[in-house]
Amino acid sequence: ADVLKIIEAAKAEGMTSEQEEGIRQIAADAQVRLVVELSNLLKLEAADFDITEDQFNDLKAIQTFQDTEAYISTAVYDFSTVTEVTGTGVTGEVEETTASI
Repeated sequence: ADVLKIIEAAKAEGMTSEQEEGIRQIAADAQVRLVVELSNLLKLEAADFDITEDQFNDLKAIQTFQDTEAYISTAVYDFSTVTEVTGTGVTGEVEETTASI
């Protein structure tokens, strides 16, 4: 899905200031996380981003997606297994499909 189109449609329908701030925070967190992960993966340094070493260290120290991580750490997950008879095979054997939800 085209995320920008989804956001534009939501804005057109009307967004609260809280929703707009949430989108802004997610975008900022994503950009910071991308730069940090790329710098680790590609062994990039401050000069590669045309910033000072202090700015680079400050950027790497930013805690991202704190709200999401807090939610995930306290969320309760209820997984169950569902088995469904989908028919019989050529030999008359029962075929089952099992899905974990």
